[in-house]
Amino acid sequence: MSDYHSSLADLNICLGTTLQIVPSGNLPLRGKKYGGKLVIVNLQPTKHDKKADLIINSYVDDVISNVMKKLDLEIPEYSPHIDPTKNQLPDFGVEWNISKNDIKEVKKRYDKICKDCKKRKCEENLLKSRKRAVKKWDVDEKVIKGDVIKNELKQETFTAQFVDLTEDSDDIFLE
Repeated sequence: MSDYHSSLADLNICLGTTLQIVPSGNLPLRGKKYGGKLVIVNLQPTKHDKKADLIINSYVDDVISNVMKKLDLEIPEYSPHIDPTKNQLPDFGVEWNISKNDIKEVKKRYDKICKDCKKRKCEENLLKSRKRAVKKWDVDEKVIKGDVIKNELKQETFTAQFVDLTEDSDDIFLE
């Protein structure tokens, strides 16, 4: 499921991680493959910084506080009583299992995105190859024109050298 969600995401935000553990460290990059964006917020540089669309080297707490202020939202105080990972009460009602139907639905969306992306890349490659063929033709014409100019220059240089050689009386020429 993490592969599917990472690939389908329009935006992957990595908060406070160096992304060094494989394969989970590579999951945020999957969205880039399918047109998504990647934001990395970490105090230190990461190995994926070159691939990120936005890099913020700062404390995550400071960044989140500033974002919440811009959104005019208040950060609630932490309470272990409402934390779903800490609360062990059976009546709390958090279902941690993923149903097969949910998996099928996400996989269907993932397959559609992959198919559309592959189709788009094939079309882009076809356009690029056509442009390269046109550019190659233009380059060939320029090379031909360039050779003609070089030949004219070589002939002029050869003529100038020929005049200099005939005036030299010390050289013996054989026919």
